[in-house]
Amino acid sequence: MNESSPMLVRRAVRSALALVCAFVVLAVAAPAALAAGTFTGGPIANDMPLYVANDHTVTAMRFAASPSADPSTLQPNTEYYVKVRFSPSPTPQGSNNRGFIWNAASGQWVQERDEWANFPTVTTDADGKITQSPWFFVKFADVTKSGAYYVLVSLSTGASGSTLNGSDAPAVTVLDMRGDLTGAPVRGFWVHNGTATGQSGGKRADAVAGGLGTVWALQRTEPNLCDDDANGAVDDEDYGPTGAAGDFRLAVPVDAGFDVRLQSDVWPSAATSFTGGTADVDIAYGTDDQTAPTAPGVLSAEEGAGQVSLQWTPATDDGGSDLSGYVVYRWADPTPIGGATAYTSAPVAIATTDQTSYVDATGTIGTRYSYCVRAVDAATNYGPRSNEVTATPKSESVVMLIPVKAVVGWLGTAALDWSIKDIGGDPIVDAVGHLERSVDKGVTWRTVTDVSGDPYAAGTVVATNDLTRRTWYRLRYDGSGLYAAGMSKNVQIVPRVCLGRPSAPKAVRHGAKFLSSGTMKPRHAGGAWTVRIKCYKRVSGSWKLKKTVHARNVSKPTYTQYRATFALPSAGKWKLVAYHPSDAQHAATTSSARYVTVR
Repeated sequence: MNESSPMLVRRAVRSALALVCAFVVLAVAAPAALAAGTFTGGPIANDMPLYVANDHTVTAMRFAASPSADPSTLQPNTEYYVKVRFSPSPTPQGSNNRGFIWNAASGQWVQERDEWANFPTVTTDADGKITQSPWFFVKFADVTKSGAYYVLVSLSTGASGSTLNGSDAPAVTVLDMRGDLTGAPVRGFWVHNGTATGQSGGKRADAVAGGLGTVWALQRTEPNLCDDDANGAVDDEDYGPTGAAGDFRLAVPVDAGFDVRLQSDVWPSAATSFTGGTADVDIAYGTDDQTAPTAPGVLSAEEGAGQVSLQWTPATDDGGSDLSGYVVYRWADPTPIGGATAYTSAPVAIATTDQTSYVDATGTIGTRYSYCVRAVDAATNYGPRSNEVTATPKSESVVMLIPVKAVVGWLGTAALDWSIKDIGGDPIVDAVGHLERSVDKGVTWRTVTDVSGDPYAAGTVVATNDLTRRTWYRLRYDGSGLYAAGMSKNVQIVPRVCLGRPSAPKAVRHGAKFLSSGTMKPRHAGGAWTVRIKCYKRVSGSWKLKKTVHARNVSKPTYTQYRATFALPSAGKWKLVAYHPSDAQHAATTSSARYVTVR
């Protein structure tokens, strides 16, 4: 070595110190580039309510913002995306956050975990301030949660590391609108205008504590350029009497007095503070009838081909305006956003009916839906929702059953071809059918056997090999996760009777009487004249029917004998054939022939 060991050590130390310094610089710089910054401000006190519903009820709000001491704070004349979230603490809490905001430009509700580019925007002024933002519409949208939350406004240019959280995050109480959560949450209900308000759209509507105190609920009257009911159509909401102009709907707590104001004036002018004692109802505020109907009785759903059939038992109404009908709501399971499902789906009204049943044929085949029903009276009070049911509209199944032979001999085989296919004619793979049999014209059925084709649902099945009476068959398919249940048409297989050929001497004189008899099964009533003996004569090389004789039944222990005494009128070759006409249980039957020479 040309250098001493101490010098090598010093160089190694200097190199190590340089690396350490470099890492320290990176460690200090990286968080400053990636961590969220802050701005001064947040929701404006009088433009943010104290209560929000835990479902998809919409709340209006505004915020203010100005630069803070943070070096990455708001910049002048800059467009920012706006995110409003409900957090369990004054700072973001990841998957525990909740909330949607309405983006009027795209006409979409945006969940707080979505990409920044999907959110609405706001632009700062020349000083980097937002003195008073436009009105934004937000909702909590998770019926499994309620209680204490904070409203946090976050802004971002969309660039990595540019998120700014407001310094002010006021506390709100999230109402349990259904009133069935545990842990003593604050329950809520709704009020909407029961009469025309006389207002135009986009006006302030709020509920304030009795005595005109704190703002409890806040919204803008219809039309407000927002899809409040999440049905995909903007401003089609019609909460009160027909005509949506000036309508409003507010979520308020149960068991507490409040007043409603429009444009900061109490509405209606003669109203006194109102207190509701029931959760999950929607009261027509300002009407004589402010009593909601009861919940409908048990709701049930039946899955079908391309549809779901719903049934429920009636609700009742004691408010004086009488029940006017039912509203049917439907929603699909939520889709994960940003790796989590931090919301529950919005129930969307799909039908109004005055019946206690409804067939939904508008869903997507294969999609699992939930349903509930509310009763509404003539004053537009809505009662509590029914129980919820889930069902899936299925693809149609085509079930076929065809007998190999529709008529078989006595103790014959009932063989049937079967198939279970989709509407396009392709077999439903691994489908299982249940072959059923009836002997009373389809009044009662019993399962004979299960049939399946591996893997294709088609084949031939032998139902029985000893048929003695008319029998009906059908094939039942119970359906699957994708295909609806199906049933084949009823088919019949009819056996002939067991009919022995008639006896006769080999030769007789013409005009001379003789006895002809034979057997038949099943047993027939004694003394009846069931069988006919048909007498054919050979004429010019073919058999011609010349005479028909009715035979009388004689009962025997295990069979019935038919008997007849008669004469053949002319000489020649004759053929005797027994004939049993069709009856309720058997097909027409002809016996084999007995040949007689008449001299």
